[in-house]
Amino acid sequence: MKKLISKVIVAALIIGFGTMVSCFKEKAIEPNATFTTNLTDNTAYAGQSFYMYLDQTAGEFLTLFPGTSESKTYSAEDGTRSGTNISTSLDSFEVTLYNNLGEYPMTLVASSVGEFGDEYLQDVYTIDVTVVDARTGFLSFQINNVEGTYSEDGSEILFFAHDNTDLSGLKPNFVPASADAVVTVDGVEQQAGKTVHDFTPDTPGTGESKIITYTVTAANGDTQEYGVKYILHEASSEKSLLSITAVGWGGTKFVLSDGEQSAKEVKLFYDPGSAVTNVKMQADAIGEHVYATDDDGEQVDILPDDERIDVLNYPMVTVVAEDGSTLEYDLLLYEREAIDTVIFVEAGGALLNPTVMATIVDNTISATFIEGTDLTTMVADIRGLTSASVELNGTELESGVTAADYSNSPVYEVVSADGTVINSYTIDLTVVGDGE
Repeated sequence: MKKLISKVIVAALIIGFGTMVSCFKEKAIEPNATFTTNLTDNTAYAGQSFYMYLDQTAGEFLTLFPGTSESKTYSAEDGTRSGTNISTSLDSFEVTLYNNLGEYPMTLVASSVGEFGDEYLQDVYTIDVTVVDARTGFLSFQINNVEGTYSEDGSEILFFAHDNTDLSGLKPNFVPASADAVVTVDGVEQQAGKTVHDFTPDTPGTGESKIITYTVTAANGDTQEYGVKYILHEASSEKSLLSITAVGWGGTKFVLSDGEQSAKEVKLFYDPGSAVTNVKMQADAIGEHVYATDDDGEQVDILPDDERIDVLNYPMVTVVAEDGSTLEYDLLLYEREAIDTVIFVEAGGALLNPTVMATIVDNTISATFIEGTDLTTMVADIRGLTSASVELNGTELESGVTAADYSNSPVYEVVSADGTVINSYTIDLTVVGDGE
């Protein structure tokens, strides 16, 4: 039985190998690279696709060389030229390779392989495609880095502002859809980001600015006009400072509390050693502008761009509404004084022997006491502060003197001279048995 099985396997292998040999020994398919397109007179339009039809093609491989550059133009001698592979199963192929005017030799190469690779057949078919550039649009149209909005019919490019906005001296920045297009206003060629226009309304209160008409002329002579204008709304008196970000302090964002809004104060906290000069500051607000103002009245606009200021010399922040009304905030600066040492020296009215030195990690103070220590009346020697004081659950502590209750979730608050909390510490106390 085993011998019979072995003979069957050998026979199957021989049959399979014979089949493979017969396949590889087949002659190559006769290739045909002939194709047609939906172009009229082989003329395409820059930026627009067209179709090539492959119902006549044959072969194992189809490669399209668009001819848009030397490296993409077919050459039988130069094997480094590159093309686009097209599946032989397709009846048509969408061509999206022509974005510049000119004439290009578009070539399709059909290839087949047979006889163990000894036979290689190839057919080449080329048409000369003429690309016409009729593009009369814009890829982008901006004023003051704001992108315009097209009207429903596409004939106008709209911008929006309040009626107090200075619309003189504006330099629209644009990118035509075609590098070969020419952009003019009243017959004068425009330079993107350089040519100045005044959009100030001819008649105040009309709700619209003056219209500047831009004409885009394509390389083939086609033209399109766009009316560029501002839609104006009544200037708002609403103004409020929401936050200030100190970019130079690691991007720290100071969001104004309700109390700070009421008091019209901005409290900025910085760590010891942080620079307070040449600090980048950025504001977020409801309003038109936010200025940091120094004692001499010099102003630096910190909305929305981040600008460098010497924080110590700018004690005021002014928010300007759209209608020109203002709101002022005092800019208050606080150094986050830090506690560097805490030693517990007394408990229950008696001196601790030995004293207990706490460990400080980030803003957590930890200490361990033996069982029986009275945590309700302890005195701590607190060091590291210069002008600030320390409060424990609202009670000011005199270092090494004041006895306080540390038994119920104690928290140190470091308080500045004006009563502002500039730092805080969680106190974590552990009690262990005598033998532990």
